[in-house]
Amino acid sequence: TGLYTGSQYDEIWADGNDGTPQTFRNLIVLQADAWTVDDYGRLAMDLTGKGDGLLIRDGHCIPIVWSRENESDPFYYSLADGSPAALGVGRSYVAITPTMEDTELQP
Repeated sequence: TGLYTGSQYDEIWADGNDGTPQTFRNLIVLQADAWTVDDYGRLAMDLTGKGDGLLIRDGHCIPIVWSRENESDPFYYSLADGSPAALGVGRSYVAITPTMEDTELQP
């Protein structure tokens, strides 16, 4: 189908109404600075400024840069040369992960 099916813990994400699998045209993985906020290991993330990411679509994994000036602004995705990253038409799934420098924050 050219789509990616969402799943977690070996379970496919299904629509609660009809059970059809949830599919996405674009997978976007963003890296953001993170810090631990409590003894449970919960993280807060800085989602303004800019950071690295990946756009996965049509069988390709493309490095991107994300940016957002304020928390109320939309994210902007660009390629390394500054040109806009072209998303495929359809649904997108966005995952946000700590930057590589933040990996020591694990509880």
